[in-house]
Amino acid sequence: RIMGGEDTTFISPNIAFRLRALAKQARERVARRKRNARLLLHPDSSLLISWQVFSILLIAWTLFEIPFTMVFTKKGNDMQKLCTVDWIMIANVIADVCFLFDVVVNFNTSYVDSEA
Repeated sequence: RIMGGEDTTFISPNIAFRLRALAKQARERVARRKRNARLLLHPDSSLLISWQVFSILLIAWTLFEIPFTMVFTKKGNDMQKLCTVDWIMIANVIADVCFLFDVVVNFNTSYVDSEA
């Protein structure tokens, strides 16, 4: 029953059932959108900017590490290094994992559409 001022309007049980089902679906959609929105990063968020600065530092590391490794690695049959720098290999693996994570971050970054 819908109360509206002086007159009272009755809704059939079938229509009331449908309205309740539609309202439930709408609430679920809103909740799902809120959950999904938590996974998106705003382009101006401090977390994203910090991640981008960290990525630039990783790129700078790679920029200097590759020539260093090429110069100080002996090209021979046994591939023996002139200086033992196993920590460079560990740092490269960490950088590679961070670059793979960066792909995931970029897929979950929203953008501002100036035409919308």
